[in-house]
Amino acid sequence: MALWKLEIKNLSVGAYDVFPAYQSYVSRLTDGTTGVWGASQAAAAEAGLAVTYEAVSLAPNETRQFMLAGFLPYGAAPERVTLMLDPTTRSATGPRVPGSNALVWRTDVNPFCTGTIADPPVGMLPSP
Repeated sequence: MALWKLEIKNLSVGAYDVFPAYQSYVSRLTDGTTGVWGASQAAAAEAGLAVTYEAVSLAPNETRQFMLAGFLPYGAAPERVTLMLDPTTRSATGPRVPGSNALVWRTDVNPFCTGTIADPPVGMLPSP
């Protein structure tokens, strides 16, 4: 089983609809195996999480954290977690995953990036 937490902040001027349990999944294991191991209510219950996986709408400047749990093959560990930023479209040529515009995190330390993640300067985001 894998547990991962997403923190999402809506930086737009309108509502942002997100369904983390659908849009996020483990995409690679430490042994190099790739696939889609998604969050499930059964995994959350087994992990002792009192959560309900559903879509939510974030108001402008609202930040929420989402704790997700998913089953992996026995003995496996996650190496990469993916969040599909646009759940409304799918690639016609790539793997059949929920959405497009992937954001991928590795579970190991990145020696090339330092500092903390910050909001972009005012005026840098495009208008909706």
